[in-house]
Amino acid sequence: MIKLVKSLLLIVLFPVSISIAQETNDNSWSLEECIDYALNNNLDIKNSEYNVEDYRIQWTQSKAGMYPSANAGGGYTNLWGRSIDPTTNRFTNQRIQSLGLQLNANYTLYGGSQLRNSVKRSKMNLEGSTYDLETIRNDVMLNVTLAFLNVILNTELFENAKSQLEITKAQLEITRKQVKAGALPYSSELDLIAQVESNEVQVINTENDVRLSYLNLKQYLLLPADTPFEIVMPELNIEDLESIAITSNEVFATAEDIMPQIKSVDMAQQSAELLVKISRGALDPRLTVGANMYSNYSSAGDRERFLPDPDGSSTTFPDENGYWINPLDPDPSTNRIPVFKDVEVPNGEIVDSYPLGPQLQDNWSYSLSMNLVIPIFNGLQSKSGLQRARIMSKQAGIFAKQVRQNLRQTIERAYNDAIAASKSYNASDKQVVSLEESFRAAERSYNLGAMNIYDYQVASNNLFRARSDLLRAKYNYIFTAKVLDFYLGKPLTLD
Repeated sequence: MIKLVKSLLLIVLFPVSISIAQETNDNSWSLEECIDYALNNNLDIKNSEYNVEDYRIQWTQSKAGMYPSANAGGGYTNLWGRSIDPTTNRFTNQRIQSLGLQLNANYTLYGGSQLRNSVKRSKMNLEGSTYDLETIRNDVMLNVTLAFLNVILNTELFENAKSQLEITKAQLEITRKQVKAGALPYSSELDLIAQVESNEVQVINTENDVRLSYLNLKQYLLLPADTPFEIVMPELNIEDLESIAITSNEVFATAEDIMPQIKSVDMAQQSAELLVKISRGALDPRLTVGANMYSNYSSAGDRERFLPDPDGSSTTFPDENGYWINPLDPDPSTNRIPVFKDVEVPNGEIVDSYPLGPQLQDNWSYSLSMNLVIPIFNGLQSKSGLQRARIMSKQAGIFAKQVRQNLRQTIERAYNDAIAASKSYNASDKQVVSLEESFRAAERSYNLGAMNIYDYQVASNNLFRARSDLLRAKYNYIFTAKVLDFYLGKPLTLD
């Protein structure tokens, strides 16, 4: 009996805690490992990464829009029946096959600064999407941290329930011996048996809470429920946490400068303002310049032709240009004197065909044009677009205020929760110390027969609840303190 009492006192005197000297294995995960895994596998993060890439493509496209556009094309036509010979512009009934090649370029000299503002807006949208990605990553880290701490809390509550069960079992053994010796009535033994069964139910419930908290953490990590998984239990001491020495306004001032959701809505507001400028530019005249090159081939022109020499040489021949009549000649009708003129004829040869390549090379034509478009009336599309853009800009400003207000309220709640959790922990800690003393006194009185079983059970249950409340207050304080540290730009860690 003496050894049993010593073991019972040993359990009561020392608060229950989780051993941190567990053996690490491949299935043991630290908080940092859980966060890294979640950041690398979370589907919302992956989807947001694709959004960033999409905005990056849009930005690249908008920058390319500042440069001239160029297009090349071609077409093939097969004509039969009555048509126009493209080589003579005369009607013909022969079958004609033609091929046309075209190269054109266009450049906007002035368009109401729409292109330049579109580039700026695309860049802002890209930066805003990167801040949105960072916001999602922050949410994932906070959720994983909370789920990790819940696993630790429920594990400690489970250990506390098992410790309470062992205390009740030990007291039951003592009571049975006292009942057997006639020092206590048999009803005391029955009451303790009922208490053991009640403690076993508490053990089962807390064990189920541990499994559920593990399942919740696995689901955040997208791991199947049957995946072997344990966490590395860190050593968490309230004393290691820094006291809250700043106000919630100071926390918000820091968070407003560094939190990505604030930067994202600021970018969205600036993007909406640029959309107003872009829409206003649609009301301005547009001046463009264009250039065009065109060549064609026709089967009607693929026939015998004269091909001059490449050097451009020529030969001069006398060519009768008329005749001269001497007015003094008695018979002018018969005495005509020929008149010759030198005619320069290019040197070359007669070839049998005019194939595709030479025709395309010889038929190139060029054009340069300028176009001015002055908007007059287009069904109020441009004006309506400007009005809608102004509304969107005002909505973006309201949304930015809402996000700031939400952040302020979140920080204020976290700040108040941290203060309340700190006070709750200190009060619970003092309560546990007092109830431990009270339980030791009750235990001595009960073993000496000076206290009935009901008062003993009340003292035991009060100590169990106080220890559970202390654990909850401890981890509530740890999480809220970590949330405040997070908004101050400190990394999420339990070290």
